[in-house]
Amino acid sequence: CGVKQTADTVTVEAGQELELKATDFFRIREEKAKEFVFDLSEVNLSKTGIYEVLASYKKNTYTINVVVEDTTPPEVLLKERYVFTNDAVSLDAEELIEEAADRAEKPSLGKAIKGIFTSKYNKDGLLILKEEHFI
Repeated sequence: CGVKQTADTVTVEAGQELELKATDFFRIREEKAKEFVFDLSEVNLSKTGIYEVLASYKKNTYTINVVVEDTTPPEVLLKERYVFTNDAVSLDAEELIEEAADRAEKPSLGKAIKGIFTSKYNKDGLLILKEEHFI
């Protein structure tokens, strides 16, 4: 069919949008590239991992791996609390955190503190982690 696959992997940041273009993976003319269909149904952009995407063109099917990585650190909202250096007070970092939000759910983290997480997201699509989620 005159199509040569030139790449088979794409990396995307967790929580970001994914837009696949046939010309990024195949040596094909632009007008023919529009005939490609990508099945993204198995891709979860909020969970890190490697997902298989099927690219169909006419009667041929090709495989593309989508690697979802989380390289963006969580956003942390601190409690309004004043601590004076002359006070004989011992504080843990958890006592100063109001909430932390991350764009990705990391399965290993969820398993480490099993049963504590409930997936709640803020208006920006960030996962909300409350103070009690930290060990």
